[in-house]
Amino acid sequence: MLQNPRPSAIKTALRRRQAPLTIALAGILLLMLMACGPAPTPTPTPLPPPDPQVLLDRAAQQLATEQYLSFVFEHPVGNTPLGSGVALLKAEGVAHIPDRFQVEIDMDAQGTPLRTGIISTGEAAFMTNPITEEWAQMSSPEQLPFQFDYITQLVGGLIGGATDLEFIGEDSLDGSAAYLLRGATATVGLAEVIPGTLPDGQLALELWIEQAGGKLLQLRATGALTVGDGSDTVRLLRLESLSEPPDISAP
Repeated sequence: MLQNPRPSAIKTALRRRQAPLTIALAGILLLMLMACGPAPTPTPTPLPPPDPQVLLDRAAQQLATEQYLSFVFEHPVGNTPLGSGVALLKAEGVAHIPDRFQVEIDMDAQGTPLRTGIISTGEAAFMTNPITEEWAQMSSPEQLPFQFDYITQLVGGLIGGATDLEFIGEDSLDGSAAYLLRGATATVGLAEVIPGTLPDGQLALELWIEQAGGKLLQLRATGALTVGDGSDTVRLLRLESLSEPPDISAP
């Protein structure tokens, strides 16, 4: 006579039969959860680099509209001849364009360092004696050995004929994010500004242009510009726009 299986044996048999089905269902559920997960983030397409010529053209146009500027023109290596045995080492000052400016100038006169101050109020001009450091009024602003036009013509000569421009990348200058460009310019473009300019020379250019406003922040020119210049001569010009007119008044 057959006996009915014990209830515990029936439960054990059912659990053994259900175990593979439970595992299969868990696997299906896991796959469904994975399929419903967050979509992968698409890789952004990199933007093309800015056109260096467009950047420089805009910077030049903006510079032409500036009213108030501070500037530093110096020579980390070498100098710039001004004629009669005098060479410019550094010029630092402020300008209210077109004819008001104040500048301190360091020069070399055949081995003798000279320093002079110049003020032009538009109507009157003043200059310090390099020996006594006393101010004297000039008979007219045209008599000053330095005009702010020197800086604007220098910039125009350097960037006006710029060639082989390259976008190098991003940089930081005095806390401002800037684009760095490189190129070259012919020395003949500076013949009207600097005496003795080589007629067929080339200068290597580096330009820092503000990312936010597109302004020319700094320009560095390396190479021989005049007879006697070394190939490692470096001229560095820094410009800063001012929001208010600088205080320029008679001494």
